[in-house]
Amino acid sequence: MGSASRNLDQIEEEGIRSAVSVLYLSISLPP
Repeated sequence: MGSASRNLDQIEEEGIRSAVSVLYLSISLPP
């Protein structure tokens, strides 16, 4: 169970990072 929760935390962290990177890309790109 410990490893499963750790994997969930890792997936959540990666998802947040990807979302932030997408936001930065959309902001940096010209309209």
